[in-house]
Amino acid sequence: MAEPSTPDSTSTEVMRNPAGDSGSGLTGAAVRLAVWATLSLAFVGYLAFGSVGARIWRFGQLHIESRSIAATWRVQGRSLPDVAHQWLIEIVFYGAILVFVVGVIVGMRLLLAEPANELTPVDNDHP
Repeated sequence: MAEPSTPDSTSTEVMRNPAGDSGSGLTGAAVRLAVWATLSLAFVGYLAFGSVGARIWRFGQLHIESRSIAATWRVQGRSLPDVAHQWLIEIVFYGAILVFVVGVIVGMRLLLAEPANELTPVDNDHP
């Protein structure tokens, strides 16, 4: 195999501007923050006002109705099993919903986080 004449000729490393100034006035961090805020508001808006198809059996027939997500969660919360410590099951149920919503929002933030400045080179040279 022939070796490249310069060691940087096969490098796929992206050069970054350390100041983050691209001349357009918006930095990558500001764009990512705006995208995250927009996606988070859209997700919370969908949970508050969005609807899903609910399949309900009535009198031996399947009915498909459009139900809001918040109303579905309220119905499910009221339909929890009756036990001695009902409040504990309700706390776990609504806590799980809260963990789900917060987890999705935090996950979107981590997905849009600033990439690491240092790229680790991968050694693909095998004898």
